[in-house]
Amino acid sequence: MIRSIKGSATRQFVETGKSKFSGLNVPLAYTRLNQLNAASSLSALSPLNSLGLHKLKGDLGDFWSIDVNAGWRILFRFDEGNAYDVHIFDPH
Repeated sequence: MIRSIKGSATRQFVETGKSKFSGLNVPLAYTRLNQLNAASSLSALSPLNSLGLHKLKGDLGDFWSIDVNAGWRILFRFDEGNAYDVHIFDPH
C-alpha cells in the first residue's frame, strides 16, 4: 500500500488527477500507481520486471523504479509491504 507521497506535483496528480508532467502517459501512470498500491510485497510486483521494475543505485539506492513511458518513472521505497516516498520522476 502507498503510505507516503513525495513532492507536491505527484501529490496533486494522485489526489486530483491533474498532471503537471508534460508527456506523461496519465492512464498508464494511474495503472502503475494502482499496481503499487495493491502490492503487499516486492514479489507481488515481480511481474513488472518486464516493465522496468528495478532497484536503483548510488544516492537513490534505497529506491525502486517502475517505468511509465518515455523517461517517466515512478520511484518509491518499499518496506514491510508498503511503499513510501512515491514520486513521479523524469531524469531528463
